[in-house]
Parts: sequence; structure tokens; C-alpha cells
Amino acid sequence: MNVSLTWLKRLRCRRLALIHIGVVVLVAGALVSFFAGEYGHICLRQDGGNAAMWKVGGCHNRPLPFYVGYADSRSIVVADCCSSTVYTLAPNRVVRIGSYRLMKGAEDNDGRGMTLLVAHDPVGMALVYLSYILLVSGMLPMVLPIIRMRNPCPSPVLLLLLAGSVGFICWRWCMLGCFPAICGGDTLVLTAVALLFAGIVDRRMSKASLAGGLAALAAAVAVGFRDVLPPVLVTPLLFVHVVLITVAYACFAILAVGGIVCFFRPASCYYPVRMLRVGVFCLAAGIMVGSVWAAMAWGRYWSWDPKECMALLTMVVYLLPLHIRIKRIGQRWLCVYWVVAFAVVLVTWFGLNSGLHSY
Repeated sequence: MNVSLTWLKRLRCRRLALIHIGVVVLVAGALVSFFAGEYGHICLRQDGGNAAMWKVGGCHNRPLPFYVGYADSRSIVVADCCSSTVYTLAPNRVVRIGSYRLMKGAEDNDGRGMTLLVAHDPVGMALVYLSYILLVSGMLPMVLPIIRMRNPCPSPVLLLLLAGSVGFICWRWCMLGCFPAICGGDTLVLTAVALLFAGIVDRRMSKASLAGGLAALAAAVAVGFRDVLPPVLVTPLLFVHVVLITVAYACFAILAVGGIVCFFRPASCYYPVRMLRVGVFCLAAGIMVGSVWAAMAWGRYWSWDPKECMALLTMVVYLLPLHIRIKRIGQRWLCVYWVVAFAVVLVTWFGLNSGLHSY
């Protein structure tokens, strides 16, 4: 028995070490990208010939190791001293020429030119993606054992609401032709599904999950839905990114509802700490997927967009209790903390839909 406990402690320490090494590599990659990464654009015109220079940071001209020409609104010609190749451009599609990455920007009003986004940051992006692998490798084994069934007889009301929400999502999916995550109403329905599913998995969270699920569905009806899909959202990463983020927000909502109940009824206090771990993991994974998507759509994996910064702040807010023994915190203070932390989530979710996230 002692041998098995010692082995588990060593395994846990290795996973934590892997996570912290991943954080160090991530910071190193971010610093390399900030100081050594180059991001700019090329203005291509139908009658402008081939371009051999690109603007870095909007002001400095740098030479390219190849020539780029305008073919039409959906393609470019890349040439060197020996040959030329035509590449098709599309949203969320990256053209890689050596260590350079080319992405389609805005088209000119007259339809005879476009702005081509250019990124040159091979070392920084390699370090950042390596850190993602290390973080997921360390966090995933710690989260998977938490997810297990603890409610052999779930409430029929939860099952009925879950089936109706899933059916609505499937109907929207068929109507749009893509995963329905293009507006606030869609994300609220997804959050309701995650909340209801949590109540089915764990009986002790059924009341909080039911209340949160009904509130999310009511908010979805109040916010409304839309059917216009921007081209940049047509990607499989939309499904992964939105689902991970909404699952994280659902876990944090359960903690907030539990904190409110516990504040007024201390005898029924129940803190599903595993929800905190699952929520932090899903939020971190969602930010990682979003950064990969941003690198494909906007040329860089981090743009200091208000929503990006608030999502990072939200993760830090929920990481703090994991680094402090929860039992050492006063019960009422912890209740207040869950509610205030969820207020940060609401600001991130609904209060900062501007900048690059103004869809």
C-alpha cells in the first residue's frame, strides 16, 4: 500500500513538473515572439507587379526571399529565381513559404487588389506550440480520472431538458450547415447542455445544475439567435474552441451557484473541487485552440485583444484556489470568491465582444 501511494505521489509530481515546465516554455516563446517575431503585410495590386518587400509593423520595409504577385481575389503567385507557383487563399488557410506564413487580409474596394498578411516567427511559435504539448500532457491525466458517473438515477427533468437542448443544437446545425456557435444564444444553449450534463453525472450537483441550465436557456431566448456566419468562422476549430470554453464556464457557474447556496445554507455546503479542475483545464485548452486558430486567421497566435486578455485573467483567477489549500480558506470567504470570480467570467463572456472578437 505504501509503495503504491509513493508511486502515485511521484507520478503526480512528474505531471506537475511537466505543467510548470510547459508554463516556462510558454513564457519563453512569448518573449521570443514579442522581441524577435516579425508581423506585417504586403499590398498587392493587379497592375502592381510582383512584390519583393513587406512592411513590418506598418513602417519598416524588409526584403523577402521570394516574389509575391496578385493573381486574382482568391490566389497569389509566389516566385523565386527558378520557378513560380500559384497558391489559393481562403480564410483560416495559411500559405507556408519556408519560415514565412502568408494569410489573406482585406480586399480592396475596387476588387483589383488585396492586403496579404505576413508572419515570420519560427522560433517563438515553435516554443509556444511545444509548451501546449507539455501542458496538455501534464493536465489531461489529472483531469480524466475526475470525470466519472456518480448519479445512477438522474432526474427525468434533467434528462428531458438535456435531450431538448441537444435536439435544438442538432436542428441549428442542420439549418446552418456548420456547428451552431456563431452568437451568444448558441453559446448559452451549449452552456446549458454542459450544466445539465454535470447534474446528471453527479447527483449532489443536480439542483445547482438544473437552476443554472434553466437560467442559461432563458438567457439564450432573451439574447436571441442569428444565422449569418462570417467566413473566418467556417472552420472545425470553431466547434473545439467554443465547446471547451463553454464547458469551462459551465463548471465555473456551478461553483458560483454552490457558493450562493452555501452562503445562506452552510449545512448544505458542497464544493465540487473536480469541477474547478475540469473548468481550468477546459479554459486553458480552449485558449490554446483559440491561439492556433488566431495564427491561421490573423497571422499571430496572440494579439492582446480585450477578450483574449480577460480570458487569461479569468484562468488566473480560477488557478489561485488550486495553489491554495481550500480548507484553509474560510467558508464564507470562499463563497464570496466563487461569486466574484464568476462575475469576471460574465465580463469576459458578454462584456468584451469587441476588437477581433466582434462577431
